[in-house]
This record gives sequence, structure tokens and C-alpha cells, in this order.
Amino acid sequence: MAKLTKMGRANTKTVVDALKAAVKSVEEEFGVVCTFGGRRYSDEGFHCKMEVGLADSSALADQQKREFECYAQQFGLKPSDFGKVVMLYGSRRGQEPYEICGVAPRSSKYPILAKRKRDGKVYKWGAHTVRLAIEGKEVF
Repeated sequence: MAKLTKMGRANTKTVVDALKAAVKSVEEEFGVVCTFGGRRYSDEGFHCKMEVGLADSSALADQQKREFECYAQQFGLKPSDFGKVVMLYGSRRGQEPYEICGVAPRSSKYPILAKRKRDGKVYKWGAHTVRLAIEGKEVF
């Protein structure tokens, strides 16, 4: 590929994809998983968050489950709601299945974390929206 002269949305995605490919050998060598978070970019460059965790993510899942069980009632949910699949409206695709996977207790507006089943991306949702979805009611 030719050298970049301007960093924009498309070029940022291209560079991050190349970084992900380059990091694969490090992941395999050390038994870790690297994920790249949200990006902010300008014409000159970009920055993004990179998280590194152990490949055995069961410890992380257990921690998220314990935290959810601790805070669930604060948001009107049951501790047993962790891991439930609910139908929520995504962008332009209508209802899609999301799995409740965590809580952000310091977020008053969107405290419930749910992973979209299609691609595994985690989104923040309002507690009321998730409560209605658990009850099987349509939420727009």
C-alpha cells in the first residue's frame, strides 16, 4: 500500500486492521488477547485504546458476573439476568439479539452492557430499556 498523506476514517481503519494483524504473533507467543477500542483521529494521526488481557477470559467473565450480581438490583434487574439474551433495536437493522454481559455502575444514563450476538461488539444500554426487553416488550 502507498504511504498515507492524510489520516481519515478509512485510513484509520486500515492502519488499525494492520496493527491487529501485526499483534497476532505477540498474542500467540504470550497467550494474551489484544483489543483495540474507540478511535479519535485528525488529518495528522489518530489515537486509540488498546487493552491486553489473558487469553483465558473466564476470570474476566467471572469478575463481570460478580460485579453485575452486586449492582443488578440497583438498576431494577435480577442477578440472574446476567447472560440473558434480549432483543434490542440496533441501528438500521431492526431488532437484534444482545447478551447482557456487564454493568457500568458509575454510568447513570446507560449502565447496562450488552454484547451484540452478530459480531460481539459491546454496547451500553439504559436500564429501563433492558428491563422492558427482558419482559419481552418492544422498545423503540
